[in-house]
Formats: sequence, structure tokens, C-alpha cells
Amino acid sequence: MALISIEEVKAGLVLEKDVKNGHSQILIRAGTELTDRHLTLLRSWGIVEVTVKGAGPSRNDVLELQDITPENFAKAENMLRDKFMRASLGDPTMKELFRHCVARKAKTLYG
Repeated sequence: MALISIEEVKAGLVLEKDVKNGHSQILIRAGTELTDRHLTLLRSWGIVEVTVKGAGPSRNDVLELQDITPENFAKAENMLRDKFMRASLGDPTMKELFRHCVARKAKTLYG
């Protein structure tokens, strides 16, 4: 099972989890083998990632944070703080999103 970017999804992959919209409505059910038509629909719906069966995480999605020093992680955090200035980082979802973005930025810059 792997959560992969819509850019990496190919026809023939099978969904491990339901694809839902922002209102928790199911768009495509788990177990569906994706076709080119599904890929077109996913992109038009603004879906950015899906969980598929049998694939490991892509090389781009693996964040080897142990290779990033705390100083570089802090630098990346400071770079992104402006972008999250209006977000409530007390909210668990926003806090996790911020953490993920910082990790990706740190990995991109210093990993």
C-alpha cells in the first residue's frame, strides 16, 4: 500500500482506499482498477494523491529525515512560517500539514 501523487498514478493500479472529495463523498471506491478515464476525472476533481495497492512509496515521497540536521529543519520551518501565517497551527490537521511541508522543504534544500 502506498500513498502516491496523482502525477505518478497510472492506469492499471488498484485503489487501496476510497477516493473522497472535501465533503467526504466517495468519488471512486477502494478496489477499483484505475483507467485513463479515472485519471482524467481525478485530476479534474483536484485530487492530488491516492492510496493504491501493492506499490511501495515512490522515491520522491520518502523523506529521510534522519539525514536532515535540526538546524536545517529549523531553517526550512522559518522559510515556510510566512506561508502558514494565517493558519491555525493549533488545529491538528494544519499542524500536520505544516510539519509535512517543512519536512519536504528541508529534504529538498538540505537532504
